[in-house]
Amino acid sequence: MTRDRALALLAALPATIGPALSDAEVEATEERFGFRFAVDHRLFLQAGLPLGRGWPDWRNGDAGELRGRLDWPRDGVLFDVAVADQDLSRARASVPFWSYFLGGEELREIVASTPHDPYAVTAEEAVDHLLMLAIERRIGRHVGADTLIQAALVALVLDIDSPALRDLAGLPRSEESRAHELLAQVVEELGLAARVPATDAEARWALVRWWLQLIDNGSMNAIEGGNLISYEAWDQLDRPETLRPFVAWTSEYDDWKDDWDTPRDAFKQRIIDDARDLLAGPWPPMDLSQGPDL
Repeated sequence: MTRDRALALLAALPATIGPALSDAEVEATEERFGFRFAVDHRLFLQAGLPLGRGWPDWRNGDAGELRGRLDWPRDGVLFDVAVADQDLSRARASVPFWSYFLGGEELREIVASTPHDPYAVTAEEAVDHLLMLAIERRIGRHVGADTLIQAALVALVLDIDSPALRDLAGLPRSEESRAHELLAQVVEELGLAARVPATDAEARWALVRWWLQLIDNGSMNAIEGGNLISYEAWDQLDRPETLRPFVAWTSEYDDWKDDWDTPRDAFKQRIIDDARDLLAGPWPPMDLSQGPDL
Protein backbone atom coordinates (compact mmCIF):
# COMPACT_ATOMS: atom_id res chain seq x y z
CA MET A 1 0.00 0.00 0.00
CA THR A 2 1.28 3.44 -0.97
CA ARG A 3 -0.23 6.84 -0.22
CA ASP A 4 -1.16 7.27 -3.89
CA ARG A 5 -2.91 3.91 -3.88
CA ALA A 6 -4.72 4.78 -0.66
CA LEU A 7 -5.92 8.06 -2.20
CA ALA A 8 -7.11 6.21 -5.32
CA LEU A 9 -9.05 3.77 -3.19
CA LEU A 10 -10.63 6.56 -1.16
CA ALA A 11 -11.68 8.31 -4.35
CA ALA A 12 -13.43 5.15 -5.55
CA LEU A 13 -15.38 4.54 -2.35
CA PRO A 14 -19.10 5.42 -2.15
CA ALA A 15 -18.53 7.20 1.16
CA THR A 16 -17.88 10.65 2.57
CA ILE A 17 -14.15 11.09 3.16
CA GLY A 18 -13.18 13.09 6.22
CA PRO A 19 -9.78 14.53 7.16
CA ALA A 20 -7.00 11.97 7.58
CA LEU A 21 -6.10 10.73 11.04
CA SER A 22 -2.93 12.21 12.48
CA ASP A 23 -0.18 10.13 14.08
CA ALA A 24 -1.41 11.28 17.48
CA GLU A 25 -5.02 10.26 16.69
CA VAL A 26 -3.97 6.82 15.47
CA GLU A 27 -1.83 6.20 18.54
CA ALA A 28 -4.54 7.47 20.88
CA THR A 29 -7.08 5.12 19.27
CA GLU A 30 -4.75 2.15 19.58
CA GLU A 31 -4.03 2.95 23.20
CA ARG A 32 -7.69 3.52 24.00
CA PHE A 33 -8.91 0.20 22.57
CA GLY A 34 -5.84 -1.95 23.11
CA PHE A 35 -5.00 -2.99 19.55
CA ARG A 36 -2.72 -1.99 16.68
CA PHE A 37 -3.78 -1.05 13.15
CA ALA A 38 -2.14 -3.06 10.39
CA VAL A 39 0.47 -1.06 8.48
CA ASP A 40 -1.71 -0.75 5.34
CA HIS A 41 -4.79 0.11 7.41
CA ARG A 42 -2.93 2.87 9.23
CA LEU A 43 -1.59 4.33 5.98
CA PHE A 44 -5.10 4.23 4.51
CA LEU A 45 -6.64 6.10 7.46
CA GLN A 46 -3.84 8.65 7.33
CA ALA A 47 -4.79 9.41 3.74
CA GLY A 48 -8.46 10.00 4.59
CA LEU A 49 -11.19 8.77 6.93
CA PRO A 50 -14.23 7.12 5.26
CA LEU A 51 -17.47 8.07 7.03
CA GLY A 52 -21.04 6.82 6.83
CA ARG A 53 -22.94 3.56 7.17
CA GLY A 54 -20.61 0.62 7.66
CA TRP A 55 -17.47 2.69 8.31
CA PRO A 56 -16.09 3.05 11.85
CA ASP A 57 -15.49 6.67 12.79
CA TRP A 58 -12.17 6.39 14.61
CA ARG A 59 -12.14 10.12 15.35
CA ASN A 60 -15.61 10.97 16.72
CA GLY A 61 -17.41 7.63 16.88
CA ASP A 62 -19.21 6.39 19.97
CA ALA A 63 -16.76 4.43 22.13
CA GLY A 64 -19.30 1.73 22.90
CA GLU A 65 -20.13 1.23 19.22
CA LEU A 66 -16.44 1.04 18.28
CA ARG A 67 -15.75 -1.42 21.09
CA GLY A 68 -18.70 -3.46 19.92
CA ARG A 69 -17.23 -3.68 16.42
CA LEU A 70 -13.95 -4.95 17.82
CA ASP A 71 -15.72 -7.50 20.03
CA TRP A 72 -18.20 -8.83 17.43
CA PRO A 73 -16.08 -11.72 16.13
CA ARG A 74 -15.34 -13.05 19.61
CA ASP A 75 -18.74 -12.46 21.18
CA GLY A 76 -20.68 -13.62 18.14
CA VAL A 77 -18.95 -16.98 17.97
CA LEU A 78 -19.23 -17.52 21.74
CA PHE A 79 -22.95 -16.73 21.56
CA ASP A 80 -23.48 -19.13 18.68
CA VAL A 81 -21.71 -21.98 20.45
CA ALA A 82 -23.72 -21.31 23.63
CA VAL A 83 -27.00 -21.37 21.69
CA ALA A 84 -25.98 -24.55 19.91
CA ASP A 85 -25.33 -26.26 23.25
CA GLN A 86 -28.93 -25.53 24.20
CA ASP A 87 -30.71 -26.11 20.90
CA LEU A 88 -28.83 -26.94 17.69
CA SER A 89 -31.87 -26.08 15.58
CA ARG A 90 -31.48 -22.43 16.64
CA ALA A 91 -27.71 -22.23 16.06
CA ARG A 92 -27.00 -19.20 13.93
CA ALA A 93 -24.00 -17.14 12.97
CA SER A 94 -24.36 -13.63 14.37
CA VAL A 95 -21.10 -11.92 13.43
CA PRO A 96 -21.56 -9.26 10.73
CA PHE A 97 -19.03 -9.14 7.89
CA TRP A 98 -18.06 -5.49 8.45
CA SER A 99 -14.30 -5.42 7.94
CA TYR A 100 -12.63 -4.22 4.76
CA PHE A 101 -9.42 -5.07 2.92
CA LEU A 102 -6.65 -2.77 1.76
CA GLY A 103 -4.42 -4.64 -0.68
CA GLY A 104 -4.27 -6.43 -4.01
CA GLU A 105 -2.89 -5.57 -7.40
CA GLU A 106 -6.03 -4.12 -8.97
CA LEU A 107 -8.42 -1.61 -7.45
CA ARG A 108 -11.38 -3.88 -8.27
CA GLU A 109 -9.90 -6.54 -5.98
CA ILE A 110 -9.71 -4.21 -2.98
CA VAL A 111 -13.01 -5.29 -1.51
CA ALA A 112 -14.29 -6.96 1.60
CA SER A 113 -15.76 -10.41 1.69
CA THR A 114 -19.43 -10.45 0.77
CA PRO A 115 -21.06 -8.07 3.32
CA HIS A 116 -23.91 -10.00 4.90
CA ASP A 117 -25.12 -11.23 8.25
CA PRO A 118 -24.26 -14.94 8.09
CA TYR A 119 -27.51 -16.85 7.69
CA ALA A 120 -26.38 -20.48 7.99
CA VAL A 121 -28.91 -22.36 10.14
CA THR A 122 -28.48 -25.76 8.52
CA ALA A 123 -25.50 -27.92 7.66
CA GLU A 124 -26.26 -27.48 3.96
CA GLU A 125 -26.16 -23.69 4.25
CA ALA A 126 -22.88 -23.84 6.19
CA VAL A 127 -21.30 -25.97 3.45
CA ASP A 128 -22.64 -23.61 0.78
CA HIS A 129 -21.06 -20.70 2.64
CA LEU A 130 -17.66 -22.40 2.63
CA LEU A 131 -18.09 -23.16 -1.07
CA MET A 132 -18.94 -19.55 -1.88
CA LEU A 133 -15.89 -18.33 0.02
CA ALA A 134 -13.80 -20.67 -2.12
CA ILE A 135 -15.46 -19.30 -5.27
CA GLU A 136 -14.81 -15.72 -4.14
CA ARG A 137 -11.16 -16.70 -3.85
CA ARG A 138 -11.40 -18.29 -7.30
CA ILE A 139 -12.16 -14.93 -8.93
CA GLY A 140 -9.63 -12.99 -6.87
CA ARG A 141 -11.91 -11.39 -4.28
CA HIS A 142 -10.34 -10.93 -0.89
CA VAL A 143 -11.56 -13.21 1.88
CA GLY A 144 -10.15 -12.37 5.30
CA ALA A 145 -8.81 -15.00 7.66
CA ASP A 146 -11.36 -13.93 10.28
CA THR A 147 -14.18 -14.66 7.83
CA LEU A 148 -12.80 -18.13 7.05
CA ILE A 149 -12.33 -18.96 10.73
CA GLN A 150 -15.85 -17.88 11.58
CA ALA A 151 -17.35 -19.86 8.70
CA ALA A 152 -15.47 -22.93 9.93
CA LEU A 153 -16.73 -22.42 13.50
CA VAL A 154 -20.31 -22.12 12.31
CA ALA A 155 -19.94 -25.28 10.21
CA LEU A 156 -18.63 -27.21 13.23
CA VAL A 157 -21.55 -25.98 15.34
CA LEU A 158 -23.88 -27.32 12.64
CA ASP A 159 -22.22 -30.76 12.70
CA ILE A 160 -19.98 -30.45 9.64
CA ASP A 161 -16.61 -31.99 10.38
CA SER A 162 -13.24 -32.64 8.76
CA PRO A 163 -9.65 -32.46 10.02
CA ALA A 164 -8.84 -29.25 8.12
CA LEU A 165 -12.15 -27.68 9.20
CA ARG A 166 -11.26 -28.25 12.84
CA ASP A 167 -7.79 -26.79 12.27
CA LEU A 168 -9.27 -23.73 10.53
CA ALA A 169 -11.86 -23.14 13.25
CA GLY A 170 -9.21 -23.23 15.97
CA LEU A 171 -6.54 -21.26 14.11
CA PRO A 172 -4.70 -18.91 16.50
CA ARG A 173 -3.96 -15.34 15.46
CA SER A 174 -0.26 -16.15 15.09
CA GLU A 175 -1.12 -18.68 12.36
CA GLU A 176 -3.82 -16.79 10.44
CA SER A 177 -1.61 -16.84 7.36
CA ARG A 178 -2.55 -20.53 7.01
CA ALA A 179 -6.27 -19.81 6.70
CA HIS A 180 -6.46 -19.89 2.91
CA GLU A 181 -4.36 -23.02 2.68
CA LEU A 182 -6.69 -24.69 5.17
CA LEU A 183 -9.77 -23.55 3.23
CA ALA A 184 -8.39 -25.33 0.16
CA GLN A 185 -7.99 -28.48 2.26
CA VAL A 186 -11.53 -28.11 3.62
CA VAL A 187 -12.87 -27.89 0.07
CA GLU A 188 -11.10 -31.15 -0.79
CA GLU A 189 -12.11 -32.97 2.40
CA LEU A 190 -15.78 -32.00 2.07
CA GLY A 191 -15.87 -33.04 -1.59
CA LEU A 192 -16.54 -29.49 -2.81
CA ALA A 193 -13.73 -29.19 -5.34
CA ALA A 194 -15.91 -30.37 -8.23
CA ARG A 195 -18.44 -27.64 -7.38
CA VAL A 196 -15.93 -24.81 -7.73
CA PRO A 197 -16.53 -23.49 -11.28
CA ALA A 198 -13.73 -23.94 -13.77
CA THR A 199 -14.19 -20.59 -15.53
CA ASP A 200 -14.38 -17.02 -14.31
CA ALA A 201 -17.83 -16.52 -15.88
CA GLU A 202 -19.29 -19.64 -14.23
CA ALA A 203 -17.82 -18.55 -10.89
CA ARG A 204 -19.34 -15.08 -11.15
CA TRP A 205 -22.76 -16.46 -12.08
CA ALA A 206 -22.57 -18.76 -9.04
CA LEU A 207 -21.76 -15.77 -6.82
CA VAL A 208 -24.54 -13.69 -8.36
CA ARG A 209 -27.01 -16.43 -7.48
CA TRP A 210 -25.69 -16.52 -3.91
CA TRP A 211 -25.91 -12.73 -3.61
CA LEU A 212 -29.49 -12.81 -4.88
CA GLN A 213 -30.35 -15.48 -2.32
CA LEU A 214 -28.86 -13.33 0.45
CA ILE A 215 -30.90 -10.35 -0.77
CA ASP A 216 -34.04 -12.48 -0.94
CA ASN A 217 -33.74 -13.90 2.57
CA GLY A 218 -32.76 -10.56 4.10
CA SER A 219 -29.21 -11.55 5.05
CA MET A 220 -27.70 -8.83 2.87
CA ASN A 221 -28.80 -5.25 2.30
CA ALA A 222 -30.34 -5.00 -1.18
CA ILE A 223 -28.23 -1.97 -2.12
CA GLU A 224 -25.01 -3.69 -1.08
CA GLY A 225 -26.10 -6.67 -3.16
CA GLY A 226 -26.84 -4.43 -6.12
CA ASN A 227 -23.40 -2.86 -5.78
CA LEU A 228 -21.75 -6.27 -5.76
CA ILE A 229 -23.55 -7.23 -8.96
CA SER A 230 -22.67 -3.88 -10.51
CA TYR A 231 -18.96 -4.01 -9.68
CA GLU A 232 -18.24 -7.75 -9.69
CA ALA A 233 -20.50 -9.19 -12.39
CA TRP A 234 -22.05 -6.65 -14.76
CA ASP A 235 -19.00 -5.76 -16.85
CA GLN A 236 -17.21 -9.07 -16.31
CA LEU A 237 -20.18 -11.01 -17.72
CA ASP A 238 -20.49 -8.70 -20.75
CA ARG A 239 -23.41 -6.69 -19.37
CA PRO A 240 -26.24 -9.23 -19.58
CA GLU A 241 -29.69 -7.69 -19.82
CA THR A 242 -30.93 -9.87 -16.97
CA LEU A 243 -28.60 -8.03 -14.56
CA ARG A 244 -29.21 -4.53 -15.91
CA PRO A 245 -32.07 -3.77 -13.46
CA PHE A 246 -29.78 -4.27 -10.45
CA VAL A 247 -27.29 -1.78 -11.85
CA ALA A 248 -30.10 0.67 -12.65
CA TRP A 249 -31.93 0.47 -9.31
CA THR A 250 -28.68 0.77 -7.35
CA SER A 251 -27.70 3.82 -9.37
CA GLU A 252 -31.14 5.39 -8.87
CA TYR A 253 -30.93 4.75 -5.12
CA ASP A 254 -27.48 6.39 -4.94
CA ASP A 255 -28.56 9.39 -7.04
CA TRP A 256 -31.91 9.91 -5.29
CA LYS A 257 -32.95 13.46 -4.36
CA ASP A 258 -35.58 14.74 -1.94
CA ASP A 259 -37.71 16.18 -4.75
CA TRP A 260 -38.15 12.84 -6.57
CA ASP A 261 -41.69 11.44 -6.77
CA THR A 262 -40.47 7.89 -6.10
CA PRO A 263 -39.52 7.11 -2.47
CA ARG A 264 -35.88 6.11 -2.14
CA ASP A 265 -36.66 2.75 -0.52
CA ALA A 266 -38.76 1.85 -3.56
CA PHE A 267 -35.54 1.18 -5.47
CA LYS A 268 -34.37 -1.15 -2.73
CA GLN A 269 -37.66 -3.06 -2.95
CA ARG A 270 -37.30 -3.30 -6.73
CA ILE A 271 -33.93 -4.99 -6.26
CA ILE A 272 -35.52 -7.49 -3.86
CA ASP A 273 -38.42 -8.18 -6.24
CA ASP A 274 -36.11 -8.61 -9.23
CA ALA A 275 -33.86 -10.94 -7.22
CA ARG A 276 -36.82 -13.18 -6.45
CA ASP A 277 -37.98 -13.16 -10.06
CA LEU A 278 -34.52 -14.09 -11.35
CA LEU A 279 -34.09 -16.87 -8.78
CA ALA A 280 -37.42 -18.38 -9.85
CA GLY A 281 -36.20 -18.90 -13.43
CA PRO A 282 -33.48 -20.98 -15.10
CA TRP A 283 -29.87 -20.52 -14.07
CA PRO A 284 -27.82 -18.90 -15.36
CA PRO A 285 -30.61 -16.67 -16.63
CA MET A 286 -31.02 -16.25 -20.36
CA ASP A 287 -29.82 -12.93 -21.76
CA LEU A 288 -33.09 -11.39 -22.91
CA SER A 289 -31.32 -9.48 -25.68
CA GLN A 290 -30.32 -12.71 -27.36
CA GLY A 291 -33.53 -14.68 -27.16
CA PRO A 292 -33.75 -18.48 -26.89
CA ASP A 293 -31.50 -20.74 -28.93
CA LEU A 294 -33.32 -22.21 -31.93
